[in-house]
Amino acid sequence: MKIGVISADSASESRVALTPDAVKKLRELGFEVVIQSGAGQASYYADALYQAAGADIANSSIDVVNQSQIITTVNDLPTSTTAALTAGQIIIGMLDPYRNTQLDT
Repeated sequence: MKIGVISADSASESRVALTPDAVKKLRELGFEVVIQSGAGQASYYADALYQAAGADIANSSIDVVNQSQIITTVNDLPTSTTAALTAGQIIIGMLDPYRNTQLDT
């Protein structure tokens, strides 16, 4: 099973859903991990640290979604990313339904 990490879509957001240490532990448990390029940059985790921990690097959030069964995020997903989701995928993260009125439909 592959876990994907999507970059925060806000310039003021410095969190990332998984650290390189967490990636290493997940890999030891048998999971594959793919992370959007630059997702950890605001937390001072370079892509190279994620690669050293065993993660693959994807160019975009859409690439992460297309490769993953579980998607992790610290913010709600952009509409373009949500449109790429397929049945059975699991999202773990802060979706903020009280501020995101699009989730009301």
